[in-house]
Amino acid sequence: MKPGVGTSLCAKKSCDSADISTCAEASCETFDESSCPTTRTGNKCEVYDGDCLPSCSTFSSAQTCPGSEHGGCIFSGGCKNRGSCGASPSCPSGKVVISVPAPFCAGVTCATDDCCAVPAECPMSIYDTVCTGAKVLKMEEFTCAKDVCTEAECCRAATTTTTTTTTTTPLNTNGMMVFPYDDVGSGHSHTFLKDKGGTISVTNSTTCDGNILDCYFMYEMNDLYLYVKDHTLCGGTQEFDCCITHDLTTVNKATGCSGTKCQWCIVGIGDDESSSYTLRPQTGATCVDYMTSCGSMCPALAANQDNEVTVSEHIPLEGKATYEVVKKWDARIRFSGINDFF
Repeated sequence: MKPGVGTSLCAKKSCDSADISTCAEASCETFDESSCPTTRTGNKCEVYDGDCLPSCSTFSSAQTCPGSEHGGCIFSGGCKNRGSCGASPSCPSGKVVISVPAPFCAGVTCATDDCCAVPAECPMSIYDTVCTGAKVLKMEEFTCAKDVCTEAECCRAATTTTTTTTTTTPLNTNGMMVFPYDDVGSGHSHTFLKDKGGTISVTNSTTCDGNILDCYFMYEMNDLYLYVKDHTLCGGTQEFDCCITHDLTTVNKATGCSGTKCQWCIVGIGDDESSSYTLRPQTGATCVDYMTSCGSMCPALAANQDNEVTVSEHIPLEGKATYEVVKKWDARIRFSGINDFF
């Protein structure tokens, strides 16, 4: 009903549809955001998340105050508008403004958690990547500026590794190092490299037998080092202070990595469709054309079904020993994010 029309006369003795413009006014829902009549005195309308709807103040009780179908109202001493974060909410130290907050806060006024969140961390798994095109994750621990990370913060140009037959880009070089084709009791993709600070082995435990840090590795493409996260294994002071040498010892990167003894070459396995590759000890000046320069002895970090690890066996390009021996070594590896197993 249009306000103030109580004394207005209809065209006939009884009012009908011909008198609608005299007696009534259009409902809020018939307007769009730009034409919403927010200033008319009766049947007041407001814009809620882009929709023109009846103002919360027009509902008189908790029973009539709209709920989920409206979204912008809450009954709190009357039917009132929920708060909204606005353009520049204030966040406490350690939190940042949510990039895309919900249209309405939980109450009449906004709480910190309605508008603020802790900054995001760059993802460490390809399944959570923010990279597009030819870029890949940096695989570095980094706190982003906002609650959502950007490509500029977390991604870099792909680094390719060349063999005599193929060029591959490792998808993930941080997390649990998996030997997908070496089955030590739990099937495909459940054999993980493990470092106990003196003994390098493999395990089928997704929790690394109770200490996940012993199975958390990082291959750094800048220095070609294979790091282990547990710094106590080499007497380090912070995570990834320790790295693995060609003779499978764990040393402090600051004091134990003379020459190329800690440097490893990523070499593809000659299959463009495979996400696996091999890690081979760097013996020359570079990793280019590794399989050509290594001749008849091309070692790689390999494991067998007896939970053993070696770097003293010749492993062909395809990453597995082709001869029949008691201990069949397989060097095909890939990295999986820790979250992939939990």
